[in-house]
Amino acid sequence: MNALPAAAHQQAAASSAGQRLFLPMVGTVPGPNPFGIDFSIYSGEEELQYGVDARPKWARAGDVVWSQIEAERGSYDWAQLDLVDANIRRLRAAGVEPMLIIQQTPVWAQSVPGRLCSPPKPEYLDDMARFIESLVTRYSSNELYVKYWEFWNEPDFSPANVQDSMGIGCWGDMRKPDNGGQYYGEALKRAYAAVKAANPSALVFGGALSSFGVNDPRNDNFVRGMLTTAPNAFDAFSFHAYGEYGYGDLLRGKTLSYRRILDEFGLQKRPMIATEVAATCVSSDVSGCKPDYATWVSRQANYAARIYAVANALDLMGAFWYTFSSENPGYRFSHLLERQDGKIVPRPAYYAFRNSAQLLAGAQYIGPPLQDATADDKERVQTLIFRKATSTLYVMWVPNIEFSRTITTLKVSPGAKIYCTQKLELPYLNTYDCSDTRKIGVIDVVVNSLPQYVEVFD
Repeated sequence: MNALPAAAHQQAAASSAGQRLFLPMVGTVPGPNPFGIDFSIYSGEEELQYGVDARPKWARAGDVVWSQIEAERGSYDWAQLDLVDANIRRLRAAGVEPMLIIQQTPVWAQSVPGRLCSPPKPEYLDDMARFIESLVTRYSSNELYVKYWEFWNEPDFSPANVQDSMGIGCWGDMRKPDNGGQYYGEALKRAYAAVKAANPSALVFGGALSSFGVNDPRNDNFVRGMLTTAPNAFDAFSFHAYGEYGYGDLLRGKTLSYRRILDEFGLQKRPMIATEVAATCVSSDVSGCKPDYATWVSRQANYAARIYAVANALDLMGAFWYTFSSENPGYRFSHLLERQDGKIVPRPAYYAFRNSAQLLAGAQYIGPPLQDATADDKERVQTLIFRKATSTLYVMWVPNIEFSRTITTLKVSPGAKIYCTQKLELPYLNTYDCSDTRKIGVIDVVVNSLPQYVEVFD
């Protein structure tokens, strides 16, 4: 299904911009990249193939809903996980690592009566730990093996601000200085110990924080509370970051902000992972796709074309696009694949996602550490520099979507062999030869809000 199979050696027709090429992957096909997707238990095999074509390392494979499995205290109904089991099996068969989320409290254990998103009461933390140990034991071998576990989903939301059907919240309590984070940390310690008792090789993602703005007290107070009680009860710090914020991508701002908080607790080297990223509309109504739906779809593709390069440059353990496929509106139109009248229709953002993943395969960031975005960055060429086995890759764009274009120069070795890729939203890699044919040690690159990938070979 991939429009550009790894072994392809085709050439497209020449154009005035130069010879357009369908380029093969250099050398052997690289392994999965550190990027991921949210892959629903209800997604079909065609959607799975689209996902596999992007070669993700991992996928959110489903929710473990404690309230359904242990509705009666002390009795586990594992049949509630049949669809999750099937999803894990097919993801593993496709070479994709599954990750599961543990959430929702049974009625008998709720500290907020009648709320599934509620934290468990302190006296039921032992029950929670026993459940988690049994759960992880169940997923510790063979085709159901799960190595990665996330504890709850956006727990920093308060009960008043979410509905249980949303599958998020609700440990947050802004009446407390820590917004409920300390108690989340206490529960996380118990969950972490239970996971490790069942499978010492398993990894726990703690936090799963909601996508509020940079330095939002709902996030930050919760994090500090969590780190006060559970600084060593998670293998990676997880959070969500959607779209743009201020002068750059929210992913950049949140990563840097959280890293400073981790540094306050001596945890600056703790891995970080964004378990939800995407470009969304401001609401689930098409009128919330600004300035209009067609323009927004193009902007979503621009975001998809750069966000995994940004995640790589931020040294994140990984980043998961949420959601991968849905009918409209889904979650604020965030999905990459649309289900339309029984058909799967890839959006331009899907191709940008897949093509950027292919271009970034095997890339290691070697540029300067990213800093907080400033007002000047909006109209300044952003350049991320990566090293691959036999080449240096430059990812370049201007954040201001109203910016027409600018020409920037790139210094290279005289006569260097160079390939440029633009318009990543196309179903194929729109790559052309932009080598230094004049042998002067510099090339001109036209840059605007559409990310351009420039690969300079040794």
